Amino acid sequence: MQNVTLTTSKPISGFSIGGSKIDRARMVLGYTRNGMKYYAFADKAPVSTEVDPVNGIVIENIYSTAKEAALAGYYFDTEYELKK
Repeated sequence: MQNVTLTTSKPISGFSIGGSKIDRARMVLGYTRNGMKYYAFADKAPVSTEVDPVNGIVIENIYSTAKEAALAGYYFDTEYELKK
């Protein structure tokens, strides 16, 4: 900082201010269910394993954003998003 007047009990020749922020990332899973490509946030995804033969789900990719998953040809899976 420059041109700031500070009133202190002892002289200060200089100081600095710093900071940081940590964002929580929500990973996105791309998977195929019954032949259709879907994506969902990992915490809302229908399965936590790579293959779920009962529901016909196969997890294929992990993305950082929903936009990346959509650009890769996956559609947002409203069925599981609305259930939880």
